[in-house]
Amino acid sequence: MLKLRSALVAAAVAVSVVTGVAAAEAAPAVTIQKIPAKTIAANTSTVITPKITRSSRVSIGSKTITVKAGSKTLVDRKASARLKAGTYRVTTRVQFATWQMCDGVRKYSQLREVSKTQTLQIKTKAKAAPKPKPSASQPCTTTSSGTCIRGGQFCPQARYGQSGFDANGRRYVCTGDRTHPHWMTP
Repeated sequence: MLKLRSALVAAAVAVSVVTGVAAAEAAPAVTIQKIPAKTIAANTSTVITPKITRSSRVSIGSKTITVKAGSKTLVDRKASARLKAGTYRVTTRVQFATWQMCDGVRKYSQLREVSKTQTLQIKTKAKAAPKPKPSASQPCTTTSSGTCIRGGQFCPQARYGQSGFDANGRRYVCTGDRTHPHWMTP
């Protein structure tokens, strides 16, 4: 009899230890995730919403955010917020209830709330540097007035048959009538 009683006590202790470990390792019903930082174009805004994960058998009552810039509250307990570039304190709140099936009917727990506060930074994209003009591979050929040649312009008779380059690096040849030659594309 003593052996049976000690076996029962040992089994009860083992069951309580196992169930205690299982309860301690159970995942939370709702987890609030961090809202990722964003980068937006200049003079625009972006919309942020709460990010959560939930386990099965959880019913979400509401998920809201409160947004503060310094001490000023911009948005208070709303489903989303439109924000411009800046640094904000965002509090995400989730109200939920867990449920279990009992005789084919869902039985809900009391409504619970969890919240998490984070710093959110929204940055502006850096302006792209202006594209430089393509540099001419050759220096331009200048006219007698000191400007770069252009296609179709008269060229000196002494340059007949020679090549020259305009300001964009395009090549021209002094051709045509020998008495009145022009800069023409080859």
